Amino acid sequence: MSEWTSADRAIHVSVCVIIKRRKAKHGRWEYQLINSFEGEWNDLVYELLTEYNQFKDEVDHLPSKSARHDKLDAIATHLEKSNVPYEFMLPDKTDDWYVAYVKPAIFRIDAEGLLR
Repeated sequence: MSEWTSADRAIHVSVCVIIKRRKAKHGRWEYQLINSFEGEWNDLVYELLTEYNQFKDEVDHLPSKSARHDKLDAIATHLEKSNVPYEFMLPDKTDDWYVAYVKPAIFRIDAEGLLR
């Protein structure tokens, strides 16, 4: 359970999203939400590794679980600092482009007590 937050402060919730995108007719972009969850860049990197086989080449050869975690942490730190979406295709190249990103959702309570 989290702590109570004063009404003059905002609550920040980090949200991880993975979307699929493609160019549709007339060159317009379309996208589809594939997955979303609360988490940080480390959580997103782990999801990308386990569900989409990203970063496998960078961690599979490492000798220990600890070394793999350290490498994944370094990847997450790099992505967070670059502050741009991570774009990828599935390893078999059979699908459209995917985009993964972490962004904060910010919530406030106004003077009437309504969530904004």
